[in-house]
Amino acid sequence: APEVIVPEYPGTIPALGKTFSFVGYTWLVAHKENGVAYCVTNNILKNVQWSYNDQVTGYFGSNIQIECQKISISTGIQYADYVLDVGAGKVFIPSYNQMLGERYGFSWFNSEARRKAKLNGSTEYYWTSSGYQENQYSYVWYVRSDGVFSNYGNASISIGFRPCIAIKY
Repeated sequence: APEVIVPEYPGTIPALGKTFSFVGYTWLVAHKENGVAYCVTNNILKNVQWSYNDQVTGYFGSNIQIECQKISISTGIQYADYVLDVGAGKVFIPSYNQMLGERYGFSWFNSEARRKAKLNGSTEYYWTSSGYQENQYSYVWYVRSDGVFSNYGNASISIGFRPCIAIKY
């Protein structure tokens, strides 16, 4: 059996809005609460489909959750006890409410400007984990390149993948 490699603790968690390197990615500290730092990748990693078809059946089992699991496994994060599973795996995509940055969200994302993220140097769209139902149609909330939300994301289109982790500090 291959040896399990648990990543070392990333060291001091910086202040809100600052970045740090950990397991090969640059993370932005988006929220700190009760000894937990919620950190999203500073940039969009790549474009992915939220689902393989246009039906939004939920986050669990979706293509985007599988992409999160791939990072969790490839980096060893899944074995680190200081990285918390907050209900969607140790690597997850933030919800619409978390990215909204208001009352129950990640405090860093309190403006459109702070929600903007880049892929290969250009500001692009990226997914949240939140589905949206209207009549018989289902969509996914996403953040546009201007930092504004849209809820008309067809799950089978490819847009940005910006995962998150929760580190106990």
